[in-house]
Amino acid sequence: MKAKRGISPIIATVILIAVTIAIGIAIAGWLMGLWGGMGGAESLKLYPNATLEVASSGTKLNLTVKNEGSKDAKIIEVRIDGLGKATSCSNGASNNLPVTAKVGYMITLSCDFQQQPVPGATYTVRVMTEAGNTYLTQVTAAAAAAG
Repeated sequence: MKAKRGISPIIATVILIAVTIAIGIAIAGWLMGLWGGMGGAESLKLYPNATLEVASSGTKLNLTVKNEGSKDAKIIEVRIDGLGKATSCSNGASNNLPVTAKVGYMITLSCDFQQQPVPGATYTVRVMTEAGNTYLTQVTAAAAAAG
């Protein structure tokens, strides 16, 4: 009976070297952040200086947002618990959602709501992005200045 032979030692050595080099390149790229930046991640910071003004025509929320992530964030919805979804939002450049928060930049959103909050009450603001993330902050309603 003839014995079966395996792969030659030269071919086995070439395969081992190729696999080792491929793994080394992958680890070096990961450590140096070459592939980490390809996917990127948004990270919004909502500043606590938000104001919620009560007026006869409705409610206006002013909110400052900064994208501290490595990918632009597209804001698709702003809600206030108990008051519902914003009817419109503007950042000066765009008159309605979605609004893009570019990496490293700060924007101020001005959003209108139909329902009126109770002056002095604290509400949770939810900012939702296209990536499926929700960012929260608290805001206290104040009566609009007469004028």
